[in-house]
Order: sequence, then structure tokens, then C-alpha cells
Amino acid sequence: MNLKKIISKIVNAIIFIFSIIGFLFLYLYKKNENLEQKKEDKKNELKEESAQDILATSTNQSDIQSAIENEQDEFRKRVRNRFQQNVHRTSSSNND
Repeated sequence: MNLKKIISKIVNAIIFIFSIIGFLFLYLYKKNENLEQKKEDKKNELKEESAQDILATSTNQSDIQSAIENEQDEFRKRVRNRFQQNVHRTSSSNND
């Protein structure tokens, strides 16, 4: 009889532990969902906001301004290089 009580208490403790683990898993899953939703909302908000608006509200405007200018310069260089490659291809094919 005493063994049955001990086994019953052990089974109840195991069920209790698994239920706590289950609730903890659900809590963390919902929390992660909320964080993902907030992240998506922030991403969409930033997509809608122009770079100049972000720059105006930023505390480190000079860093952001220099980053914007660097990106613009890199883009111009890539476009210029692609254009020169295309011109070179068409001129070399016309010479053949």
C-alpha cells in the first residue's frame, strides 16, 4: 500500500512538471510571436519612412548622413561601371 502512494506521488509530480513545461513553452511561444510581430511592424514602419525623415529624427545625424552619402556614391560607381562595361561590349562587337 505504501508503495502505491509513493508511485502515485511520483506520477503526480511528473505530470505537474510536464504541465509546467507545457505552460512555459506556450508562454515563450506567444512572447516570440509578439516580438516577431513587433519586428515586422517596425520594419514596415521604417520602409514607409524616408531616409530624410529618419535623419531628421535621429540623434547621430552626421553618421547617418555620411552613410547615406556613401551608399549613394557606391550606387553611382556601380551604375557607372555597368554603363562602361556595356559601352565597351557594344564598341568591341562593332569593331569585329
